[in-house]
This record gives sequence, structure tokens and C-alpha cells, in this order.
Amino acid sequence: MTTYDSDSLEVQVLTRCNHESGFTEKTVCNDHPVGGRIDYQISVKPKRCFAGKKTVSLKMVALDDQAMLEVEAACNCPTCQRLPTPDYSLPSSRCQSRGYLQCGSCRCHTGFSGDFCECSAETSAGGDAVMIVQCTQEGAKEASVCILSNIAPCSGRGRCTCGKCKCNLARYEGDYCECDRHGCKRASDDNQVCGGPQRGICQCDGTCVCKPGYTGDRCDCMKSVQQCIDPNNPAGPKCSGRGVCDCGQCFCNSGYTGHLCNEIQGGESALCTDRDVERCVLCLRDSLVKAFDKSETTGADDTSISPIANIVTPAIHSNGEVVYTSPEYANAAAVCGSACNGTVIDTARVKLIDNNEQKDDSNLCIIYTDDSCRIFFTYRYSDAIYVNRKVDLNIMRKSECAKTINILYIVLGVVAGIVLGGIILLLIYKLVITIDDRRELAKFEQQGENMRWEMAENPIFESPTTKVINPTYEESGY
Repeated sequence: MTTYDSDSLEVQVLTRCNHESGFTEKTVCNDHPVGGRIDYQISVKPKRCFAGKKTVSLKMVALDDQAMLEVEAACNCPTCQRLPTPDYSLPSSRCQSRGYLQCGSCRCHTGFSGDFCECSAETSAGGDAVMIVQCTQEGAKEASVCILSNIAPCSGRGRCTCGKCKCNLARYEGDYCECDRHGCKRASDDNQVCGGPQRGICQCDGTCVCKPGYTGDRCDCMKSVQQCIDPNNPAGPKCSGRGVCDCGQCFCNSGYTGHLCNEIQGGESALCTDRDVERCVLCLRDSLVKAFDKSETTGADDTSISPIANIVTPAIHSNGEVVYTSPEYANAAAVCGSACNGTVIDTARVKLIDNNEQKDDSNLCIIYTDDSCRIFFTYRYSDAIYVNRKVDLNIMRKSECAKTINILYIVLGVVAGIVLGGIILLLIYKLVITIDDRRELAKFEQQGENMRWEMAENPIFESPTTKVINPTYEESGY
């Protein structure tokens, strides 16, 4: 949006929207992407001579910032224009010795042109119009001056000099500045053209040529699948066998999540709250605890039964899985086969451990039983998950139960509390009454002290005789 004195100035604004090849007279770029580039070319010409300075305000509709241009018209001819005609026999070195300087500009001899007369007679044949036409792809083919009305020289991205284009900025290349090295699609992860120089190179036709290891129209897709394989199990399948690896990222099947699709949907709580898993764990624990309690009472001399510290002997199967062997575990797997059927628990990969053996990389779950006890078990995804989607299960041997409280003790405690409370209240009441009685007694005794008088005189006695003197009485002489 421009604001200026239209009577004195002529302002033209040319716009080039993102990925467009040339400038056009428009003020709106439709469907412009976020972060895209918009270029402007602004020309200001005076219509008449005016005194002082005129201001041209340039402002974007959606922004608060604006650019202010001060324009001053040079109405009087400069002093140098009024000097005598220069001597054409004295060429200037600034003009390649092909012209002379006039007011700081080169006036070229016949057969030469350009800002510094650098264009030779061959390239300047036919005048500047032909040279400008040569700076357009179609113009170079057709050599028609009329093409200038429809095609901008140098694709609108550079300056035509001596029939050749000098491109603007470093992003444009080519004989006609037709190649835009920043016109390709940008990667979705880092917003760099063709994913940046490490991934691909932008071609002049707007397509990306990806470097080895990358693919896609933005070179943001990795060909390698190593990102989809567990580094601890290089021979395992992609995405744990539970998803598809695309561009180095796992897209998990329904019910699974995680970077490698090695977690059950819902996270840790999904397995801890699974009723089928809970039933399986309780069955395995009961069977194993009974078996190993029996082995401890039988004695360590029985070589068929191992003590709790060494209850399992690892064995490696042909498929690479590590399972635990002992009669107790074999029996527990047989007893709880139906209870554990359909769960992610592999009964061949269960271990009974002491409570202090919990691993840092394991998920801890708690089962609350009807007898107010808590049973703990941990699980972790092992290498076997890539084969049969199972987990390693460690069941803690000891459960935590709330201590049993005798109801009689509670009743007796309540009764004793009530009786004791009553006695305390009676004592407090008795104490208050005693203090109040003593206070009243002291008050009464003080009043008795104040009421004592002498034996000969009653302090409230009044004489029954009243003497009245008659003021008019005169004593006679007889």
C-alpha cells in the first residue's frame, strides 16, 4: 500500500510472488506459503517540478512497519550541463576510453554503449533495444524487439548489460537468470531447500536431486532403515515387527506405540491394569512361591532344586532367545498355561526375584489382592519381542500386606477412651466447682469482716426523742 502526492509523482510497484519468474503489477499474492519470499520493484518519477520534498509511504497491509521515501525534483539544470560542449577528442578512462564524462555519466562514442561504454560495437549493434531482447530466452531466439512488451529482461531477476544478464543475489543463475537455486520444495523437518546441502541440491527446473542416503521430492526421506531397528538387536526386524518403516520412522500397527513400536498402546498402565495379565501373574507367583518354599524347607543338598539365590539356569535356544530352566519353572508354566494363554507373557521367560532385585529399566506394576496385600511384578521388552512379541516378567517373591488388627482391641480402646474421657470431664467439673466454692467462701468472709461494730452502740440506732424549737416563742417574765 503506497501513499503519495499523485499530482506531483508517479509511483509504480511491481511484485513477484514466491516462485514466480517475473514482476507484475499486483498488490496481492494468493496462496502464499508461510516463510515464502515476496520481491518488489518500486519506481518513482516526478510529473512536474515542485519545490521542497515529497514523501512516498510504502506499507504492508498486515504489518505495522513502513518505509518512507523522500523525493526531491531537480528542476534546474546542473551547472555541468551549462558548461561548453566537451572535447570528444579527450576520452575518459572511466568510460573505457570510448566516451567522455558528462555530469558524472559516460557519453559513449558511436558504436559503444553501456554505463561505462563497456559494450563493444558487435554487442551493441542495433541499439540498446536489441541488447535487451538478447537478455530474454525467447528474445535471443526471435530477435524481436516486440517481445520486450511481454517478457522481462533477465527473467526479472537481473540487469541486462551488453546483451548479457547480470543476475541479482546469489540464488539466481543461468544466461537469463532463469535458474532459481532456492525455488525447490523445503524439507518438512528443518524447512531447508531440498533438506539442506547435506541432503540434496536444488536444480534450475525446481526439482531436488538428492544425495546418497536420501530420497523424496524434498530429500527429507532417509533410505536407511537403521533408525527403525533396535541398536541392541541389529538382526531384529524393522519396527519390532509391529509396524512399517518409512523414511527412517516407524509407523506402528494398531495397538502398539513407541519409537520402535515396542510398547503396548496406552503405555505402562495398559499392561499393569490388564486383568488377563493380572490373573496370569497371580497364578505363576502362587505356583513358584509354593515350589521354592518347599525347596528351602527340603534343603539345599537336593540338587534337583535350587535355592532362591540361584533359582534359574539360563539356556539359549537355537532362535537366540534366553529362557530359564528349572523344575519349578517348568511346573509353573504347565500349571498356568491356560491362565496365561493370550497374554504377552511368555511363561518360559518368567523369573521369581527378591524385592530388591528390581531393574532400573523395568516397568513396575502392583496387584492389589482381596486380603489387603500388594504383589509387585516388573516387565521389560527383551530381544524376544522381535520374534514372538513377548515380554520378560520378574515377579517379586514377597508381598506387602496390611497388618491384621484385632477388633477386640479396637472396641476396648474405644470403650477405654470413652470411660477415661468421662473421668477426665468429671475431674474437670469437680475442679471448677471447688474453685468457685472457695472463691464464694472468701467473699463471704470478707463481708463478715466489714460488718463488725462496738458493743455500746448500734450503728443503725435512731433516738425516739425529737426536740423542736419554736422560733416565735418568747419566754415571759412570769
